[in-house]
Amino acid sequence: KNLKAQHIRDDALRKRYDKKKTLKQNLEATDVKEMYSDRLPAAIPKEAAHVPKVNEEEAPIIEKLIRKHGEDYEAMHWDIKLNEFQWTTANCKKRALAWKAGRTRSGAAEILSGHGMDLRKSIFGAAKERNVFGH
Repeated sequence: KNLKAQHIRDDALRKRYDKKKTLKQNLEATDVKEMYSDRLPAAIPKEAAHVPKVNEEEAPIIEKLIRKHGEDYEAMHWDIKLNEFQWTTANCKKRALAWKAGRTRSGAAEILSGHGMDLRKSIFGAAKERNVFGH
């Protein structure tokens, strides 16, 4: 029910915490923007930090979708035969623009970045015992 101030790890929040109030009252009275203004960026960046890319598995699919539907991303979304991963309209558009701009990544890059779809070794269940990488 009551939270002890020594259990709060953040120094700025611990200093403002009032033991006489409940956790909800303390959080409502907290101005996060004021507390962390020194850590916030001066301006929000215009471009995303992560530029979307198309991997080796997605490239042939998006290429076929573009060849068949052109710029009609809604039609790409509803094409159940070619759109194997059931991408939404927004995902089709994002991947098509990335593919047209030549932003692709190899399977090795997928593994190294930790975002490989089926190439990573499982960490849970029976699949954990299966040696995917050969070592």
